[in-house]
Amino acid sequence: MAGFRDAAPADWQIDNMSVGASPVSQFGARLSQDLSSYDHILVDAIPNDENLLSFVGAEPFYDALLDEILTTLAAQSNLVILGFCNRAHAQNRSAVYEKYEVAARRLNGVFVSVIDYALANYPEPVFLDGPHILPEIARSFGADLVSKLANFGQDVSVNGAFGTTNFAEIALSEFALGEQVTKKNSLLSDTFSRLHAGTKVMLQEPANVIGFNIDATMSYCDIRFVGPDGQRRIGLRYNMAENGFLAKFVPVPNGHLTNCIEVLEPGPDAEKAPHNRPTDPGGVRSVAMSRLLTWRC
Repeated sequence: MAGFRDAAPADWQIDNMSVGASPVSQFGARLSQDLSSYDHILVDAIPNDENLLSFVGAEPFYDALLDEILTTLAAQSNLVILGFCNRAHAQNRSAVYEKYEVAARRLNGVFVSVIDYALANYPEPVFLDGPHILPEIARSFGADLVSKLANFGQDVSVNGAFGTTNFAEIALSEFALGEQVTKKNSLLSDTFSRLHAGTKVMLQEPANVIGFNIDATMSYCDIRFVGPDGQRRIGLRYNMAENGFLAKFVPVPNGHLTNCIEVLEPGPDAEKAPHNRPTDPGGVRSVAMSRLLTWRC
């Protein structure tokens, strides 16, 4: 969205609330906030959802999650969904793309097809790589979106009130475990608890954990989620770089009712997390985790 920022008037406030390369479930963390002061909420999640759908969960779980997130956003502001897609779906749009398009119509929002804009105004190839269109096209689209955004408005009250208490975050800093490390870049700042293998985090009560935020440059281990219905083990395999910062939201497929989280040495039977790296960097087995995201569905 560099072109959007570049073309926007100087008095516009633009807040980027997303974590890159992460699915739409990450936005559940924002739903406890009052977003009604925003004139528009732009959602750009289709390519990531296309790539990471199996990590989010089965289709009924994903459909319910997507519906609650988009409905809550549309009830508070003018919803604008950006129709990006992966190169593989440029000619035949994916089911994920269609779900967002249908949701925009149902919620009195606006669906703006970035890929249609690119194909109509530029010769192929229009993609830089799988999920990204060429920078010059992105800038042109961003400027075009700025020029049209004022026309994308409606009375948001028609969507009615929608409860936002189903999503909640649990900050790891509350447990006073491990070293507290604050990382920041031009887009965001977060404080992570550096938890080494052997650490256990006991929740006050069972909660359905659907994902968690980490700094991937300090995360190479397994995370075990233990609860009344059993346990799950998710493997984090990221390249370690003590001086780096790479924020990620790691989904827990279909969620897991959890009352204890354990940090473990890497094992062969763990479920894979998105974007795992195959090379073992060695060194300390730990995770840098900031928050758990829970959903009462």
